[in-house]
Amino acid sequence: MKKKKRFYNNKKRGTHWTEVQTGRKIYFADKYSADNQGTNKFDRPNRNRKPLFTKDNIERIGKKVIIVVCGALIICIGYGIMDVHMELHSMPITSDSEDVNVSLKDINISIKGGECQPLSLDGSILQETVIDDLNADSYSSVCFDLKRNDGTVGYESNLATVQAYGAISSASSAIDKASKMFEENDIIAVGRISCYKDNVVPKADKTTAVLDGDRLYTDKAGNYYLNPSSDSAYSYLRGIIEESVGNGIKVFILDNYDLPDGKNKAFGGGYDAISKRLYNDLGSDIKLLKAVPLALSSKNAKAMQQEWKEKTQNIDTKSNEIVFCVSAKNQTVARKLLEKQNVNYIIFD
Repeated sequence: MKKKKRFYNNKKRGTHWTEVQTGRKIYFADKYSADNQGTNKFDRPNRNRKPLFTKDNIERIGKKVIIVVCGALIICIGYGIMDVHMELHSMPITSDSEDVNVSLKDINISIKGGECQPLSLDGSILQETVIDDLNADSYSSVCFDLKRNDGTVGYESNLATVQAYGAISSASSAIDKASKMFEENDIIAVGRISCYKDNVVPKADKTTAVLDGDRLYTDKAGNYYLNPSSDSAYSYLRGIIEESVGNGIKVFILDNYDLPDGKNKAFGGGYDAISKRLYNDLGSDIKLLKAVPLALSSKNAKAMQQEWKEKTQNIDTKSNEIVFCVSAKNQTVARKLLEKQNVNYIIFD
């Protein structure tokens, strides 16, 4: 196929122009005309630079520097406060050596929870409802009575003394399964022990009771009390706690550890005495906490804050060895207050 001849070609490229060239060569951005009259039309505009260190600039730069310094200080202070908080609430430092054992007694445990009845601790359907309620309230702990204020025992005990006194009432049928179920759901099971207030054992065994002469002592409400200096009474309490440890419960709240009418000194009552004796006999693989009863009758936050301040002014609220056992008319407000105070607490219905 014959190649078509192109209309245009390059044979005479650069030999001539279609128009006659006149004048002179024009350079880019040339500002001079032929009559030697120039213009700065294409010049870069001259900027009138202001001095850097003027009063306005110094004030503006100073403000920026102050903001940066303040921000850095706030961050440093925040990290410092966080470090102090972590040091105060952290577990004791341990060594990697196998010879070093950390006991539960020495660990700071955070107790923030509610109460449940022992009958609900069946290790099955009823307890699932309890766990759902605890999770709904974001509680990390649950408290139940192992030995109540009236002296009755809240679980099916195999102790001969408990059975002989007929102390079992409205009891959990599977306390061991219940404690395991709480553990699986990351909930701390806390057993409450009413130490000396007891309307069952003193009447059944006079040797365990606080006496007023030859008669059983009663307070103004008609309650009986175990004798802190009685070996039989102590063995009874120790047996309940020891059996509960075997059922998987390791944290206990000791309540009613004082005797009324100033009888502590005469009979050797008090939290320090009973906790020291239990630790010596049962070891440090349990955690004993001191119950501090607290009734909050106010309904609004401001009044409750003032009530808290008045009722806790003589209490070391920062101690990790106490638990506030709270009864409140407005539990929602009470819980917010307790969370703000960062204390151990159990809210009772």
